Amino acid sequence: MSKEPLFSRIYPNLASASLGARIISVSDEFFAATPRMLSDSSPVFLPDKYDDNGKWMDGWETKRRRDGKYDWCVIKLAAPCSAQGLLVDTAHFTGNYPQAVEVEQCLMTDDNEPAPQWRPLLAKTPLSPNSKHYFPLPASTSSISHLRVNIYPDGGIARLKFFGKAQGKARKIRGLDEVSGLLIGGRVIDWNNSHFGPPGVVLKPDRALSMQDGWETRRRRTAGYDWLVVRLPHACEIKSIEVDTAYFKGNFPQACSVQAGGTKTYQKKLSTAWPELLPQTPLRAHRRHIFTRAIKTTISPIHHVRLNIYPDGGISRFRLLGKFIG
Repeated sequence: MSKEPLFSRIYPNLASASLGARIISVSDEFFAATPRMLSDSSPVFLPDKYDDNGKWMDGWETKRRRDGKYDWCVIKLAAPCSAQGLLVDTAHFTGNYPQAVEVEQCLMTDDNEPAPQWRPLLAKTPLSPNSKHYFPLPASTSSISHLRVNIYPDGGIARLKFFGKAQGKARKIRGLDEVSGLLIGGRVIDWNNSHFGPPGVVLKPDRALSMQDGWETRRRRTAGYDWLVVRLPHACEIKSIEVDTAYFKGNFPQACSVQAGGTKTYQKKLSTAWPELLPQTPLRAHRRHIFTRAIKTTISPIHHVRLNIYPDGGISRFRLLGKFIG
């Protein structure tokens, strides 16, 4: 079950530490600290690296249990959400992976609630060594804020990713709502190329920390341009657009344009005919561009936007500001 499923490509990983997810409590982390499991980077294996407790591992690893019980950790997600899917990655854990995993869920307003009402999310399921295990989760409208990950009886997980539709609150930026934010349900649902970097990161709330933290396409050798499509969490009007090329210096796009889609249903063939929200406009290297005057604000309501970059290259962030309708 290692092939990357659709849910992992179009929904954000809300168990990502870079988005604000964190470990609340853990039964044991003797060999490897639990927060490593929430890292965005691919797990690595360093054969000669040891610490005071033994072999250093890139993930969460507990000591060997002798009491017949099991280990667990509690994760606070980056935002409340509805579940779509889960990844449990045992990369590099071969003779020390858990026999099985079980995941429970709850909605808490306070991390220190004395007795949270844990509900089943993933039943106890066998794991394999050094493997990516993808689990589609039952569709539900109920909100989830915390996960409890139980491993049987002990062992290590390199990465845990939880994909969901975020239900956070919109931020105010320069007096406007951020209507495209990843943590309120905005998501990239389609794109033509992502050779060097995934497109979904462009909606993250922070500025990029490096060129690695952005969307980058391969060098185009034919006519045309590259693009991505964002589904907004609610119908809105857009008053301001940010395109950030931070850290893209020799590989930033020459220009960009933005189109707006007014229908709730997305159809790729029709998206090229959407009305223009921002005309083709030059971009510069390693710079935050804020477009306000050039925006055609008569387009409303807006459910989708299409960002076009000419002819290719990379951007770190794409942010839409305005107000929600209804």
